[in-house]
Amino acid sequence: KIFNIPNGIDLPNNGSNKLYRLDDFSFNNKKPYILFVGRLNFIKGPDLLLKAFNSIADKIPYHNLIFAGSDDGLEKELKKEAKKSRFSERIHFIGFISGLEKDFLYKSADILVIPSRSEAMSLVVLEAALHGLESIFTDQCGLNELSNRNLGKCVRVDSHEISNAIIEYVKFKKTSKNLDLIEYVSSNFNWDKISNQYIKVFKKNV
Repeated sequence: KIFNIPNGIDLPNNGSNKLYRLDDFSFNNKKPYILFVGRLNFIKGPDLLLKAFNSIADKIPYHNLIFAGSDDGLEKELKKEAKKSRFSERIHFIGFISGLEKDFLYKSADILVIPSRSEAMSLVVLEAALHGLESIFTDQCGLNELSNRNLGKCVRVDSHEISNAIIEYVKFKKTSKNLDLIEYVSSNFNWDKISNQYIKVFKKNV
């Protein structure tokens, strides 16, 4: 007997009035920016995103690229490649972030890109979705359903596909927040709903 229950996420706490500015972090550039959130590890694919960005940065001259995440073996190599890039001033590494800082980045970003080579299900995509931030993610992130509903863009694990998706998004973006995305993720992936699915399974099999 196998039951498929997705990961759950906590709905954001909007009780705080604390504001954050981009200058509060370790870079001084303003929006717009493309965001990566996750460990700087080969399996998470930040190298694919960096390669994709370098290939199209001249076509999106007003966009920066921000890597938010702790080092997990790839930071030194990524920074070395970024330094060699002619777009190095637009590539930023801000380290691990959480809580309100992470919420701020989601709210202010233009697009989230999760280029994972392998992942059961990307919670980062769902976290961003609660702020109306759309994502480009690979077909290894376990979120094809969002793409099927036009609530995100699913691509193969390929820097060329990632770069094309970024260009397409920047070119055709119409709104800063996707309200349909917020509604869908809030209704289907919050812990209240997910925990009830577990309870039903437990009761059925007692």
